[in-house]
Amino acid sequence: MGSEQFPVSSMNIVIPSSYQQMRAALLLDRVSFGCMGVELYPVGKLPLAQRGYGVLPYVDEDSEWDPAWVVIGCEDLTGDPIFIDTEDEDFPIYTAEHGAGRWSPQLIAFSFQHFIAILRQVQRLARGRENPVALERNPISEAEREEVLAFIRRNNPDVSMDFWEFWLETPE
Repeated sequence: MGSEQFPVSSMNIVIPSSYQQMRAALLLDRVSFGCMGVELYPVGKLPLAQRGYGVLPYVDEDSEWDPAWVVIGCEDLTGDPIFIDTEDEDFPIYTAEHGAGRWSPQLIAFSFQHFIAILRQVQRLARGRENPVALERNPISEAEREEVLAFIRRNNPDVSMDFWEFWLETPE
C-alpha cells in the first residue's frame, strides 16, 4: 500500500494512497442535520487540516496526538476533529473533544467505508432538516431516529454511540 507524504512545518503527514483513492471517489463532502454537520476535507486540504493536531506551529510539544492519526474532517458544532488511524488499513474513524487538555479518542465507525454508509443514512434522514429551523418545521420521529441508530449499532458494534445519539437528538 503506497502513501504520499506531505511536508507540513516540521512534520510529514502520511496519507495512504488507498485512503486518497477512496476519498477522491467519494462525492460526499458535507452532511448537515439540525444544528450540526460533518465536513470531510478533500485530500489536497488535509495537510493544512493537521495544524493544531500534532503539527506545528499550533500544537503544544507535550501533545498526545498520535502521529498515525490524520484529521479528515470535523463536526462543525464544536469544531471537534474527525480523524482516521492510518496504521489500520480499514481507517477506523474517531473524534475527540478539542480543548480538553488531552486527547481521548472515541471510535465512531470501524472503517472509513462504514463511516460513509452512516453519513449516507444521516443524509437521507436530513432531507428537509438540514438546519435548526427546517428541523423544527419537520421534526424526526423517534422511529426514524432509532432506525438510523440501529443501523449504526448493527454495522458498528462496540463503537461509541454518544456522537451519533447527540447529533440525532430530537428537540423537545
